Amino acid sequence: MISFFLLLLAINCNIPKLTITWTFFSGFGIILFCRIYWKNLFLFHTWIKLVPLGFGFLSSIWFFCGMNECHLLGYQTTWSYYAAIHSCFIGWLFLSGISYLSARNLSTKIAIFFNLAIVIFFLIIAFGIYGNPFLKKLGVVGYSILLPVAILHSKILSQNPNRISQFLGRCSLFFLCLTFLIALFHEFYSDFPKYIFGFPLMVLVHGSINAFLVIPCFLGSIVFREIKPLQ
Repeated sequence: MISFFLLLLAINCNIPKLTITWTFFSGFGIILFCRIYWKNLFLFHTWIKLVPLGFGFLSSIWFFCGMNECHLLGYQTTWSYYAAIHSCFIGWLFLSGISYLSARNLSTKIAIFFNLAIVIFFLIIAFGIYGNPFLKKLGVVGYSILLPVAILHSKILSQNPNRISQFLGRCSLFFLCLTFLIALFHEFYSDFPKYIFGFPLMVLVHGSINAFLVIPCFLGSIVFREIKPLQ
């Protein structure tokens, strides 16, 4: 709560260096997690939960760089914010759901592939989005295949007796495919519109759908799946 208050204070009162509190908070969370699970840290069901925390820490660094114009990896302020948003939503929130389901299903090692692949493609996009178009396109294609398959493999749409959970899972998958269809057109079709109502289309449409529909529906599907029916 203190970190959140200081972050709001930094934004509203134009004290950009104070946003470092989010980085300290995220780093402290990682340290605390490692101390609690130190004996089992290198077991699959433990370290897989650490990856989203790492993305949360990375998001805080990008946000700090954006606020203070540090130009990490050559990113300008706007692109630093984009990187922070992607780290937060894809790396922290979406991957938290995937990691949770992976930890619950220890019998399949393909879960390791999904988690590591999400990290790798994120880094590919990070290094390509502001200077290497080939890497960016590779990352977009990779995510367009990987993330829908990850949802399907999570069995959130099958072997799931909760109808609300199934509905939310299907909504998440549908809107995810829709946003990546937009992303693919944006990358490979030169005449695809770049702006809508004066705002970047990828931010207004792609970003909003992912932030307010895809991820909330996916996490909500997991929550409702865990609710046990009343006897």
